[in-house]
Amino acid sequence: MDALINELKLIPGVLGSFVYHNAKGILGSNLPSLFRNEALKQVGSLLGRIFKLSETTGVEVSNFEIRYEESLLLIKPIEKDSILVVVCEPGVSLPLVNMSTSMLIPELKAAVLSAPVASAEAPAPARTDATATVPSTVDPNKLMNEGPLAGVLKEMKIALAHAIGPIANLVIAESIETWCQSGTPSKDRLKDLVKILAGEIGDRALEAKFNNEIKHLI
Repeated sequence: MDALINELKLIPGVLGSFVYHNAKGILGSNLPSLFRNEALKQVGSLLGRIFKLSETTGVEVSNFEIRYEESLLLIKPIEKDSILVVVCEPGVSLPLVNMSTSMLIPELKAAVLSAPVASAEAPAPARTDATATVPSTVDPNKLMNEGPLAGVLKEMKIALAHAIGPIANLVIAESIETWCQSGTPSKDRLKDLVKILAGEIGDRALEAKFNNEIKHLI
């Protein structure tokens, strides 16, 4: 599965892609590590419903696009229970991506149908030791919209979105929570937040792009 979607990543402007199955979950992904499986499952489930809706309305949907300022999502059905989601830069050559994905669909379908259903994972035990993380009482959204750090944090979010796309909103909110757990949010500690964000990106080229765009802030 990964070998197939890696072919798409060779196209200029394609950031990565993933395959989602209603019952089997995420069957393959070559997106940066910050795109966590749980988040991809939620996105895949939501996008898959659009094709299910088309079945009930009788309107045939062969694929659709979702455009953001900083990225584009191309969604194609593989078979009735699975979809391919390709994350691209806004200026990507859509004819090239569409042609490449159409050629891969038969092979992806065979891989999806032969993939086993994932076994349920046991829930992680609750932490009771003294080092368990204490939940932050700071509201990341409030911090980004009010107070002396709002302007800087908004610029960081925009820069992060330029590097990784629409998932930036989720990543920066989680990173701010982590940052606040280790001290009071302040301008002097912004370098610590940048390190957390860079660690979440998990891709050297994207990390360099992000750091270059926000270097004037710290």
